Amino acid sequence: MNKDFASLATYRVLTTDKIEKILEASKVLLEDIGVSVQDERARELMLEYGAISGNGDIVKISREVVAKALGTTTMPVTLYNRNREPALVLDTQNVYFASCSSLPMYLDPYTGESVELNGEHLKALSRLVDAMPNIDAITTCSMFADHSIPESIKAQMAYCYTMQNTVKHINFVTNDYENCAAIIEMAAAICGGYEELKKTPIVSCYAQPISPLTHSVESCRKLMLCGETGVPIVYMPYSMMGATAPMSCAGSLVQCFAEVLSGLVLHQAHAPGAPFIIGTMPTIMDMRTTIGVFAAPEMDLNIAASVEISHYLGLPFYGTAGCTDSKSLDYQTVAEATMSIITSALSSANLVHDIGYMDHGSIHSPELIVLCNELIAMVKPLRRGIPVNDESLCVDVIKAVGQGGHFLNHMHTLEHFGDVWYSDLYDHTMSGTVPTLNEKINKKTKDILENYTPQPLTAEQEASVSAIMKKWLENT
Repeated sequence: MNKDFASLATYRVLTTDKIEKILEASKVLLEDIGVSVQDERARELMLEYGAISGNGDIVKISREVVAKALGTTTMPVTLYNRNREPALVLDTQNVYFASCSSLPMYLDPYTGESVELNGEHLKALSRLVDAMPNIDAITTCSMFADHSIPESIKAQMAYCYTMQNTVKHINFVTNDYENCAAIIEMAAAICGGYEELKKTPIVSCYAQPISPLTHSVESCRKLMLCGETGVPIVYMPYSMMGATAPMSCAGSLVQCFAEVLSGLVLHQAHAPGAPFIIGTMPTIMDMRTTIGVFAAPEMDLNIAASVEISHYLGLPFYGTAGCTDSKSLDYQTVAEATMSIITSALSSANLVHDIGYMDHGSIHSPELIVLCNELIAMVKPLRRGIPVNDESLCVDVIKAVGQGGHFLNHMHTLEHFGDVWYSDLYDHTMSGTVPTLNEKINKKTKDILENYTPQPLTAEQEASVSAIMKKWLENT
């Protein structure tokens, strides 16, 4: 558990009245026009639960049904690492960070060139994240270039590569239901069975509706599968204001929560009490380029608002930060990554992914992961705030030193000098010639990639993993 984030300092953008107005508007949408639910079994479950059938695949949901679903959810949601130890406690206070997922390219720290992501890159990224003390979890990548592996099993192979190279909790991404089921099967094998996985979920699943107001067959089936297996699911609309959402922050939030709450209804209808994590990613579309901007201030604002709404509903939140639209490690990267990390941390977003994203969700950057690890460390004191008590006020210490003295040799300094932040990368020396920050980041990244070895699987786990991987390959 990351106890550094015992929230004192916070960033708030909504009043209770504004939260209630947004949620009321979401409920009006669900009641009046409903959502498209493209899986037949999902529609049947929702109708049995109390929803109303509309035209075609439309399902309308009353506020009473929404309240029913919210009534069976729980918080906190505890996520476990590969050793089945509690690693992340998602409540209204704790904040954790996770690496990025599902990008086709990799910014090679040795050449400086962007190349197709492959399996070896996935292993390297996993080792890197495992070594980062301020990055708490990892998100898998379901796409990578390796023609020796059939496309149909790449998502679960990506999970294997990741799981073999980190002990940290894994939030996995898949394109379809079959991949999702296969990964859960693997996670269950590592835990010693499905019931043990339910007790100690070493994985969580990432799924998305299609904005606006559509739940695909695959997303519906993932919601149901995760519900019945007890695997926590993140349900996260990605929408662009002006394209797939209204050109309004409030309007985009209304739509996002209509999508999330209707997904929650399906999830709880199938498995009451199963762990559910709200995610939203409401950004803008740059009308000059048609790009969905990952580092827009409106996105940071919307995410902060989404945190508040989610916690008001009694559910944890999955956010986005530590990413950039830049294509290299430059001033833009630092500015965008820093702003998003600060706003996410201060808004108490519980699990924040996409650390290391570049080029509006196209490039994995190991060097950006290393930089963001430092930025997160820098933000922690902001979250802690300033303790004010008899000891911290230091009246006796100041009296002892008196006028014109110094605190260098006082025992209080010796006892507490380690309480402040010291950078591993930034230059705080008086020397005129030192390596640049880019050089330091590059050196640290390469050192970890070349020398760091994560904790291996046990012999029993390795045998289970190998057997399942063999089965996957034989079945394809």
